[in-house]
Amino acid sequence: MASGFLILADGRCLARRWWAYDAVIKAVAEQLGGSDAALALREWLLSLLPGPDDEQHIGYGPWLRAEDNQLIERRLDIRELTVENQRLFHDAALEAAQNHRPDEDEFQSLSDLSDMLIRADRGEAPLSRSDCRQVPPALKAGRVPLVNFMLRHFIPLSEATPASRSLRCRLLSLNRMARSAAMAEKCDGK
Repeated sequence: MASGFLILADGRCLARRWWAYDAVIKAVAEQLGGSDAALALREWLLSLLPGPDDEQHIGYGPWLRAEDNQLIERRLDIRELTVENQRLFHDAALEAAQNHRPDEDEFQSLSDLSDMLIRADRGEAPLSRSDCRQVPPALKAGRVPLVNFMLRHFIPLSEATPASRSLRCRLLSLNRMARSAAMAEKCDGK
C-alpha cells in the first residue's frame, strides 16, 4: 500500500511505499547541484527524509524526527514550490531516472516518475498517467488529512502503549491546531 506521495506540477501523483518514496526523493536530491538555489533545494529535500537517529516508519507513512519529536509526512506537493524549484526538481528527476540501473530497487519508481514528467511536458492530461484516480487538490494551511486518518485508523486507545499515547497526544494537538487554522481561514474569508 502506498504511503509516500509525490504530486507533480500538473497534479499527477506518484504514490509508492515509504521506502520507495524516500529512495526517489534521495535520488532526485543527489542530482541537484551547482547553483545556490539547487543546493538549497537539495538540502531541503534531504531534510524530508529520516536520518539515522529518527524513527523511519510510524503507522501509515510518516516518520518521527528525533531532534524535535516532529512528525513528518511523506508527501511532497511540487505545486507548493517556487517555479524555479519546480523546474530544478523536474530536471533532477529526469536526470535521476537516466542515471539509475534497471537492477536498482528505485529504478521502477524513477522510471515511472520520468514517464509522468515527459507526459506532462507533452501536455497530456494529468490522469493519462497517475497513481491517483483524480488530481489531488493542493493542500491549504490548516489541513492535516493524514493526521485525521491516523487518529481514526491506527492508534486505538485500547491498545495504546506509553509511546503511542504520547504520539496520539501529539496527533490530537496537531489536529486541534489544524482545525483552529481552518476555522480562522473560514472566518477571514467571509
